[in-house]
Amino acid sequence: MAQNSLSNTSDKLPSHEVLKDVPDNLKELIADNGKNLKSIRCSTCKSLILNKDTASLVKRETFLPYPQQKKNQKAEEAEGETVNSFWHVQDMYTFENVGFCKTIGTVKFLMCADCEIGPVGVCDTRGPRDFFVSTDRIAHEN
Repeated sequence: MAQNSLSNTSDKLPSHEVLKDVPDNLKELIADNGKNLKSIRCSTCKSLILNKDTASLVKRETFLPYPQQKKNQKAEEAEGETVNSFWHVQDMYTFENVGFCKTIGTVKFLMCADCEIGPVGVCDTRGPRDFFVSTDRIAHEN
């Protein structure tokens, strides 16, 4: 169980950078132009989240709560994990299917709009043009 780092929000916007040393499990997912080679889908219902060739792979250390926790649970008590690799888009209209769930501090969590499973990613409200979808929380398909 990872410690929740959501309660430690600072005024500094978390940084992200293009992932240069791509882990072996992600190499087959990146096209020559650095974009996603396969479509990005919900791992539960397979609903399309992002089309291929729309997102860049970036490194960003971010806490994501585990899916399906108690609805009445306090945000600072959420259990989760720190995720380090994300698909990044700069326009919410790039998404084919995404919803926004709970906002904690300045972090708005992304979920599948069809089955409402999430969070699959984050958007920091201080940088509203940056959306991050965890490579670990979605499925990649042709």
